[in-house]
Amino acid sequence: MTIREPELRTLTRPDGKLAYWEWKQAGSAAPLLHFAHANGFNGFTYRRLLGRLAQRVRVCAWDARGHGRSTLNRDPAGLTSWDVYQSDLIALLDSFGEPAVLVGHSMGGTVSLETTAARPDLVRALILIDPVIFPYFWLQMWGLFKNLGLGQRIPIAARAAKRRALWPDRDTLFDSYRRQAVFGGWPDAWLRDYIAGGTTDRADGRVELSCRPEWEARSFATLSHKAWARMRGVRVPVLVLCGARSDTFLPAARRRIQRVLPQARVVCVEEVGHFVPMEAAQRVQTEIEGFLADLPEMAGGPEAA
Repeated sequence: MTIREPELRTLTRPDGKLAYWEWKQAGSAAPLLHFAHANGFNGFTYRRLLGRLAQRVRVCAWDARGHGRSTLNRDPAGLTSWDVYQSDLIALLDSFGEPAVLVGHSMGGTVSLETTAARPDLVRALILIDPVIFPYFWLQMWGLFKNLGLGQRIPIAARAAKRRALWPDRDTLFDSYRRQAVFGGWPDAWLRDYIAGGTTDRADGRVELSCRPEWEARSFATLSHKAWARMRGVRVPVLVLCGARSDTFLPAARRRIQRVLPQARVVCVEEVGHFVPMEAAQRVQTEIEGFLADLPEMAGGPEAA
């Protein structure tokens, strides 16, 4: 299947422009799906999955504040919680003028979940892909830890802060990342898309990560500890896809989410970890398409050519 390239669009906000990628081949009458990426990544990273889903639904995928092509204020000192991401997403969804299916990976899943609870009128259904929702007790302790100003000390935030931001060129960046264990399960094409969507050219000929290390680190340090409380306001159909080897969405959280959201269908994908879309793209596509097909309001498919 040939994947069509998305169009880059922007929404003007008071402090800059929120960028998002749009696939329109399904036609203007097709249902709308919005995809929210993981911390440190960008919407273009997922284009091989989203381009295939776009055969049946209109797809938009934002570059969250501080990521990709968005130019919104990204001063880490002003990032105190993930509520700013929720505010940005609500503004984007409002601009569409119709409810959407929200899909999110990792941080994007948590932000999509909390947006659904805050503005249910904007959401048809919710799909969470290995969301950053840790077990209940852990998140309560995390809230206390964060309130004490110790978030930057967690290992993942500390590592992100040390990430190299400037590179001679994209090929050098690719060669370096290809050797890192975190990208071990990624197909090369996905890694190249991540780099293409997440770097900018500099006047001196070098390339720079669009998501600055200090912003990525601050996002890890301020992760939401309110997901379980806010989740109780979710009433729409829910699909949860997680990796059996995930170190993020743990078994205790999987069990609890089925108690809190009895309408949720939880699918655990064997042999993969946190990066489910990259490591099991075909399975993710199949599960999402099956879930969408079961939603009565999604019937009808794309408009006739």
